[in-house]
Amino acid sequence: MNLRIPTLLLLLQLLLQLLLQLAQAAPPRLRVGQPQPPLGHRHIVDEHGRQRLLRGVNIGVQWWAADGRPTDPAAYADGACPAVNATTAALNWRQPPVCGVDAGKGKWNASAAPLSRNDLAQIRSLGFNVVRLAVGWASLEPEPGCISAEYIARMAQVVEWAAEQDVWVFIDWHQDGYSWSMPGAGPKSKGWTDGAPAWACPRPEQYNDSSIIGEVRLFCRSSCFFFCAADIPFFSPTPQVKRLLVEEVTGAPVPPLLFGSQLFWQNATLQEHYIRAAAAVIKRFANSSTVLGFEIRNEPDPGAYLDPYLFAKEALYPFYQRFVQAVTGVRDGLPTCNSSDGANGFAIPDDGVTTCAAPDLGVHDDHAYLFEPCVLRNSVDVSLQHITEPWTTYDQLIFAPHTYTGQVSR
Repeated sequence: MNLRIPTLLLLLQLLLQLLLQLAQAAPPRLRVGQPQPPLGHRHIVDEHGRQRLLRGVNIGVQWWAADGRPTDPAAYADGACPAVNATTAALNWRQPPVCGVDAGKGKWNASAAPLSRNDLAQIRSLGFNVVRLAVGWASLEPEPGCISAEYIARMAQVVEWAAEQDVWVFIDWHQDGYSWSMPGAGPKSKGWTDGAPAWACPRPEQYNDSSIIGEVRLFCRSSCFFFCAADIPFFSPTPQVKRLLVEEVTGAPVPPLLFGSQLFWQNATLQEHYIRAAAAVIKRFANSSTVLGFEIRNEPDPGAYLDPYLFAKEALYPFYQRFVQAVTGVRDGLPTCNSSDGANGFAIPDDGVTTCAAPDLGVHDDHAYLFEPCVLRNSVDVSLQHITEPWTTYDQLIFAPHTYTGQVSR
């Protein structure tokens, strides 16, 4: 009898340790499931094929230049949370640094009280189970070909905090206005610009390209007529948006962001840099069950493309195809491009019709990939694109439009 009691206590101790390990384990890996009858819809499912409903919120570690938010994970270690300083107060820290002062203490030992500086614990306590983590190309590749290990480590730090709180993560390559380094961006935009590094922006003389300026001004004038004068049943701009559109046509300079976006969509070398930089992040999280997937590009704008149908067909979706081919290894039934095909095999033909697949970067990732339509669709709630055939054979895809109707239109 005396021997049985220690044995029973040992078993109970082992069971308790197992339960604690399960409680502290990362959330299970989710995937896009198979088409379901009767309509063939697909859902996000767990390892047992059960549909999972995600409730999420945005957080960010992307770079609003000069905002003072450190990217070194050491600045957030051991309960630290960087404070606002005088040089960054002017921007009001539109997005305060993501902190986890109680990280490492366990899911239920981290305070979720307001202002506790335990962002992931607070997010979990409010009923959210996923975050969209915005990251920036500028911080990831500050110089051509130089990938910041520190910045990827900062991403991993936030993902680790999320895992501890049973919160999933979508990593989002974010951009607003193309880049902080564009003219008219930075402090003039009150901090609402981010994305590309300075070296990926147009040269100063390119902002005076008369052919592009003519196209852009025509775009602005046609936009003003379309959105302000025409009777469009599916889009009625708010007074603030109408005033902005009119000002762009009647005296304001050509929107610089259109030059940056135009450069990106016309420059396969920039696109190659973007994809290779993203691949470094994807490789880091290839085996992560906390990371559900990656969003290829936030709110892609067409630049000076006058026809959004052509933008989708000739630039946006061919770029998405190149991205997915490079990081997953999917070939889409095509031979692999070589350097003679242009831009180290990343070039896209003018008509958008690809005859070879982007180089396989050896990542072979199988996460989900979120893709957005042209940003104009977010505003008018109508699909301004002409895509009649699947753009990839990869099946872990999530269509992720942003519905801003009611904010920029009524």
